[in-house]
Amino acid sequence: MSNQKPFLTPAVGHVKARTETPKGYPPRGDIPQSKTPWSVPFPDYKPTAYTAQAVLDNDRTKQAGGWADPPSIDRNLLRAAENARAARRRVNDAAGRWAGPEPR
Repeated sequence: MSNQKPFLTPAVGHVKARTETPKGYPPRGDIPQSKTPWSVPFPDYKPTAYTAQAVLDNDRTKQAGGWADPPSIDRNLLRAAENARAARRRVNDAAGRWAGPEPR
């Protein structure tokens, strides 16, 4: 379950993220309400790196039937995935119209 934990900054937005801490999760720092949008620069923001043991235990590259990506993604896998996405984008005729299979 989770523990209720009040922060110094009033929880106007992101209520769960500001007030609940999953069991085993490291303490969260206080984030001023004015800094919660990702569009606002916050150079002092230094979150604690954390990966739950359940995620590590379900690394799909080590565990048959695993559902989690490995902690470090192989750059070759990333390149292959991007190449596959790019190939799907390039299925156009000379006029730039979609020339692949009919959409579902």
